[in-house]
Parts: sequence; structure tokens; C-alpha cells
Amino acid sequence: MEYKPSILHIDDDGDFLDFFQLRYKRWFNITPLNISKDVVKALQSDSFEAVITDFEMPSLNGLEVLKAVKAESPETPVIFYTGQGNEDVAREAFIHGASDYFVKELAGFVHREKLVNSVIRAIDARKAKSAKKESEEKYRQIFENIKDVYFEISLDGKIIEVSPSVKDLFRIERQSVLGQFLPDMLTAPFNKNFIPEVLKKDKITDFEINIIDGGGDRIPCSVNVQTIRDNQGNPLKISGAVRDISDRKKNEELIHMKLNSLTKPVSDKSAVSFLDLFNINEIQKIQDAFADATGVASIITYPDGRPLTLPSNFCRLCKDIIRKTEKGLCNCMNSDAALGRLNPGGPIMQPCLSGGLWDGGASISAGDNHIANWLIGQVRNDAQNEEQMLKYADEIGADRGEFGKALQEVTVMSTEQFGKVCEALYLMANQMSQMAYQNLQQARFIAERKKYEEAVTLFKTIVETSKEAIIIIDPDDKIIHANPAFLNLFDIQSMESGSSYLQDIFTVESYEIIRAKEKPPSMTGDSWEGIVNIQDYRSRKFPLWQRTDTIRDEDGEILLLFSFMHDATAEVNAIEEKRERMDRARSFQEAILRLTYNKDFVEGNVEKVSCMLTEIISKSLDVERVGIWLLSNDGGKLTAVDIYEKRTDIHISDVILESKDYPRYFEALYKGRVLETSDTLSDPRTSEFISEYLMPHSVTSMMDASIRVGGKLVGVVCHEHIGEKRIWQPDEITFAGEVADLVAQVMLNSERKKAERRLSRLNKALLAIRNVNQLLARESDPGKLIQESCQILIETRGYVNAWILLLDENRRILKSAEAGIGSRFERFKALVESENIPNCALKAIESNKIEVILDRQVYCLGCYLNDSCTRQFVFTTKLEFEGRYYGLISAGIPEESAKDDEERELFSELAEDISYALYRLEIDNCIYESF
Repeated sequence: MEYKPSILHIDDDGDFLDFFQLRYKRWFNITPLNISKDVVKALQSDSFEAVITDFEMPSLNGLEVLKAVKAESPETPVIFYTGQGNEDVAREAFIHGASDYFVKELAGFVHREKLVNSVIRAIDARKAKSAKKESEEKYRQIFENIKDVYFEISLDGKIIEVSPSVKDLFRIERQSVLGQFLPDMLTAPFNKNFIPEVLKKDKITDFEINIIDGGGDRIPCSVNVQTIRDNQGNPLKISGAVRDISDRKKNEELIHMKLNSLTKPVSDKSAVSFLDLFNINEIQKIQDAFADATGVASIITYPDGRPLTLPSNFCRLCKDIIRKTEKGLCNCMNSDAALGRLNPGGPIMQPCLSGGLWDGGASISAGDNHIANWLIGQVRNDAQNEEQMLKYADEIGADRGEFGKALQEVTVMSTEQFGKVCEALYLMANQMSQMAYQNLQQARFIAERKKYEEAVTLFKTIVETSKEAIIIIDPDDKIIHANPAFLNLFDIQSMESGSSYLQDIFTVESYEIIRAKEKPPSMTGDSWEGIVNIQDYRSRKFPLWQRTDTIRDEDGEILLLFSFMHDATAEVNAIEEKRERMDRARSFQEAILRLTYNKDFVEGNVEKVSCMLTEIISKSLDVERVGIWLLSNDGGKLTAVDIYEKRTDIHISDVILESKDYPRYFEALYKGRVLETSDTLSDPRTSEFISEYLMPHSVTSMMDASIRVGGKLVGVVCHEHIGEKRIWQPDEITFAGEVADLVAQVMLNSERKKAERRLSRLNKALLAIRNVNQLLARESDPGKLIQESCQILIETRGYVNAWILLLDENRRILKSAEAGIGSRFERFKALVESENIPNCALKAIESNKIEVILDRQVYCLGCYLNDSCTRQFVFTTKLEFEGRYYGLISAGIPEESAKDDEERELFSELAEDISYALYRLEIDNCIYESF
């Protein structure tokens, strides 16, 4: 059956519901609903993949339906299909989570296909989101419960992710591992080449390493890793899993030890164990059968008397009485060792050294190695003195009565019959000794042959498959063998063994160098290696790495020489490139270090530091253009603080990029630490700039490092390369990140300095309030009070100027005071007396709050104080207390203080204190006059 999405369609027009169902039933299974307030009930009673709704409806409008659907089922897409084509409505719909918006007239008759596609696209997006969420949850479950340790590392080797199992496996806390350098945790000798090898091979499986755990122990591990790349094939990171292989290594060690014991010389007395040669379970069956058939007790022990097998047919006297005592058990083991001593002439028969019963024994050997004793016995005959045996019970501390009863249960056998049983035992032990010797010899032969075959096969495999060119030459420099890599290196089609000489391939000078006929001091002895510049007979010149090892016979005569070679051009270039990078890095770091001591850096002067920094980076990284851009608070635009062009040696600024014009680029900045691309024209993150920026400026490659403060994106450092496409190297990417961090530090320094200045201003304000309050407490003359208050404001607080006017109800000046203004103040007072009150004073009179004049060009024209307010802002407010109006107070203040809310509150508090003092003086004066 063809799949159709399940749709809930809401519209108060019943005819349109029918029309819609008829028109779209071939694409959807539609449930109509003409009462919008029942939307929640409908969603609870059935499962819908999408909701299509009208906007204008009597019970709930479209936005209310949208909110109800999202509250009940947040993931369900909602599409508006309405006759009201209003942009404001559409905007509101999208803000609250609508998937799409259509107008009925168009969607119903012209754009039917668009509506269908929109619904299907919204449903698919929901499914994809759900699948992604499910996948992420599944990954999280796997990640948190995996027994192996999953990890991710950056290209410079730092661990950026690790699964919680690292604590169980390696006794290391997960948080302590993050940010660590992975090779530091490895103990294998090749750990420094680990990351380059992964990047080179892209994938490595069953790579064995040792990891140091939290307790300092080395844990043998197997690692599987692979390189994670972006869409352009550039490596992003390395992921992998670590598995503890301690148990596997222990098993391999046990196998190795057993094989090693079987292949040691026969003369080695500690070489072979009984358990190496026989299946102990099969031997136990043979021992049990022998004991049952003969009626004797039986056991096989090590040569020192320790048991190898379980006892068979042991009597109660020995098992439960004698061996249960400490002395009795010791005597039994000594007796077993004596009975099992080597005796090539036949079995040993004698009374037990512990209980006195008759025992016999025969030794089992593998060649000259005594590996076991086969013991039988625990039988009685007429030779035993029962009274003497009972005395032994007292000697070992056993119960005499129980000892006697158990003695009566012991098997009775004649001396002649027991001797026959011992002879049979001796024959079986000899047979086992022969089998042991044959098994030992056969194991050694097989092991030696296998070792030889493996060595030959391994040698051939290594030589023939090696990427290194390998040749074997005799003392006369005749080439005995050359592997395919050697033939390929020197472009030789084929070579018969022993038909060519080393001199046939190289010029005389190069031959002398390769053979080290005249060895420099660093090439003495039987081995020499190094990079040499050579020329073959095809006139090809290139650097060659070679190592030659000499093989000698017992008399010290040279038998063969093994020589390993490869083209070292890449190594020489890499060494040179590394040297250049190190020089560049050193120069860069020195410049950065000098900059950190710069006053502008310490003070947080972002503009000046940016100008210095862009030049330093451009020259250090050899890029044409470097820019430092800061992000607006709303994240909507980037503004260039400074852009440096190396070719023209100029700085420009105030260039603006809007996020709406370059959404993919802005999204990439938010997601990543460094955005690097070698091809700006094809990379979707930067291709938005093609026509307006990249092509006009010939930018081929870019590297942009995000500036973050407290984890929040605040800007970007942009590096622009022109000319041939440039592959950004890991150290250059690291430099870019360091520069971005440096800019972030400058911004933090700037904020710190602002905070320090603000704190200083507020402390001065508090000091001024304290001084004014002290003045108010001691001064009873209103004129002196306001004059000294003005003086305190400019001396203690640091205001540029200050004035106070005490006015009557007709705004005539009763008293006045100023500080920092001078002669202009008299003309200003005249202006006030003429009722031509300045805007700052007028706005303060008409308002109940502090008025701040920010635009003096508009509000201060014609005011005599305008010149004294240059490069400052003005606070002006009323002096008023308990409804009693006294006048005005005003002060000139720096811009950064004028925009500080706390600064305003302190000025308001100061005005209230002065108003209260005037009120108090007025009351005191009234009281005085009444008397």
C-alpha cells in the first residue's frame, strides 16, 4: 500500500475543508477539524505527522492553534494555509515555530505542488531530527556503556573526547585525561610516530601499545584508529578505541613459557614439567583404574612429594587421620619423596615413613629430567607390629581409638602379591618415561623446524614487501639479491642474482660514498647510516638515505653486507620546511611576547593593539591581508577594527559584514574554533563572498580564527592568502588560535581597565557624598553650604564643573554657587533671571529625575555655559524635599560616567542630601523666628 502522511486540517469553513480533502487526498490521509479549540483533543486521540491550519477562526486563531500544537507535540510541523496574506501574521507565525505559510488563493489553484512539497519536506525534517536524536541517544548509550575506551584526538595529539570507561579500565578520571597529549601516555618506542602514521595510512587496526594507568602500571592494549576528514578530504581529527589485552598477553605468555620449556636443552633440569608432557585428566583416569584393579592406594606427585593428581583409593587411616595432623602430613610428603627417588634397577618397596604401612614407588623421567613419582601402597601384612603403629598415633597427636579402628580397615596383602603390583607399576612408569622423552624430542624438533621456516618466510616477506630498497652484497660488492623496491628506486627492469656490482649502478664518486670506503668519523664500525647526495649512471641526482650492516663469520671475516636505501628528498625538504617553520614560529612568538609588554596591550587599547598585531601576523605567516573584526552585541554584524594589507602597507577599518548577507560563514564561525580553507571559491562556508570580496581581492585561501571571551564568540581574526591555493599547516592553525586568544585577552584587559576606572569614579562619588554630608552637618548658612558643596564636587569627586541655583516660586535666584565655571556663570544667571532658562535646567524643572544632556549641538545653543561643557556631558536635577522646591543642581561629567546608572543614582542621592539640608535649615530658621 502506498504511504500517505497523516495530516490534521483545521478550518472553520466546512466547504473549504471538503474542498481541501478532495483536492489533496491522493497525497495525504486528511482528518478535518472545523472547531479549532478541539485541536489538543484531536492530537491526543490520534497521531498526526503534520498540522495545516487557517488563521482567522472564531474559537482559536492560527497563532493560538500553533502554540497549542507545540505545547502538546513540539516536534509536529505546523503549516499556515490561510486567506489572510498579512506579512505581520506570517512573521509572527514563523517566530513561534511555523514550518511554512501559504495564501489560499495562490496555494489552492496555482501552487498546489509547493504546498505538497512543503508538507512532505516538513515531515521529512521532523523524521530526520527524530532519527538524529535517536542516533545521538544510541551513540550516547554506547559511549557511556562501552567497555573499551573510545577516544578522539586533535591533529596535534591532544585528547578532545574520551568515554567514561577510561576510569574503569585505566583508573584515570575522564576530566583529567581531556586536553592531555596522547603520546605522553604511551610507552611503546614508536609513540612519537603514532599520529603521523595514522594520518599517512588513514586507518590502523590492532596497533599494540602500552598505556600508563592511574596507578603507574603499564597496561598492554590494542588500538584501532582512523582519520576523520571533512568534505574536502582534509583531516579534522582522529578517533579510535582502546582495548585491554592483558588476558590475551598472559595466555600468550603461558603458551610461550610452555613452548620454551619444551625446547630447552635436555640437560636443563628445570626445563620440563610433567604437566607440559601429559594430559593430567587422562593420567588421573589411568591412576584411578590401576588403583581399583589392584586394591592399592595410588597418587602421582612432583619429585619433592607435592601431589600432582588426586589420591585414588586412599584408606581412611592415611586420608582422614594421619594426613589431618601437621606432623603426619609432613612425614607423608617426606616418605612420598623418598619412595619416588630415581632407581633405574626397579621399584622401591618399603614401610611408610609416616604410618608404617607398606608403600611402593617408581620415578617418571624425561631423559635425565626427573619429572614425577608414581606412588602406591597403604597395605598391611604380617610384618606390621600393631602396637608399634598405635604408638605412632600418640606421636603425631591422633586419637588412638580411631587410629586403631581405621587400621583394621586397611587392605591386607601378602608381601609377594604387593611386589608383583610394584613391578607392574615400575613397567608402567618406564613406559611413561619413554613417552615423555619421545614427546619432548618431537616437540623440540617441530619447534626448531617451525622456527626456522618462520624465520625464512618472515625474512623473505620483509625483504620483498619492504618499501625500503634492500640489497645483499658480498665482500667484493657483487649484488647477491636486490628487492623490488631497489629495482624501482633506480629504474632497473630486472637483475640476475650475482650478475651486477654496486659500481654498475652508481658513479665512482657516489659508489665511494655509499660503500663508505673512506668513512667519516661518524661512520666507523660494522654499521653506518646517513643521508648522502648521490648520482646514478642515469645522471639522476638526489639525496639518498642508506644504512649498511656487516655480517661476519666466527673468525671475523666479512660474509655479507645488507644495505637499506630510500630516496630522502622528502625528508630533506621536510627538515628544511621544519627549520623554516621553527624560525617563523620563533619570530612570531618573539613578536607576540614583545607585544604583551606593550602599554596598549596592558591598558586594553583594542584599536592600537589590532594595528600592531595585524602587521606582525601578516609578516610572520606571509599572508597578504590580515583583519581583526569584532561582533556586535546582537550578533548581526562584524565590524573591522583593523585590516592590514602587506603589499600596500596600509591599514583600513570600519568595514561591516552583515550576518544576513553571509549566513553560512557566520554559522561556521559560531560552530568552530578555526575556519580554514585552501579554496575559498568552492568552500560553501566562504563562497558567499565570491563576487563582492574574494574575486576583486584575488583571495584564494582563508584561515579565520574565532575570538571568544568566556566561551562566547565576540569576533574573528581573518587571514587572507592570494596567489596559488595554500594548505594551512597545523602550526599555522595553532598560531591563528593563539592570536585570537591574544585579542580576547586585550578585550579582557580593556574591560578590566574600564571596571577599574568605574570603581575609582564610584569611590570618588562616595567620598564626595561623605564630605558633603559632613558639610551639611556643620554648616548653617545656605550660601556657604551650596558654595562648598560645588567645590567638593570638583575637588573630591572630580567633576569638571558644578553649579547650584536656589530659586523662589517665581524662579528668581535667591542664592547661587559655582565651581570650575568662572565669569560665564554671571551671564548664565542673567539668562535664568530673564526667564530664558537653559534646556538642561528647564528639562530638570519639568522632570522628577536626573536629566542628562547628550547632544549639546541641539540642546545647548545660546547657553553661556556651552563652552565649558565641551567634551563632557551634564547631569542636572531639582533640589526638592517633602514637596518643597529649592532650586537646581548641575555638574559636568565625563561621557563614560554619564552612561553609568549607578553614577546617576549617586548624584541623585547627593541632590537629596543637599535638599534635606536646605529643608532642615529652613525649619530651624522658622523655629528661631518664632521665639
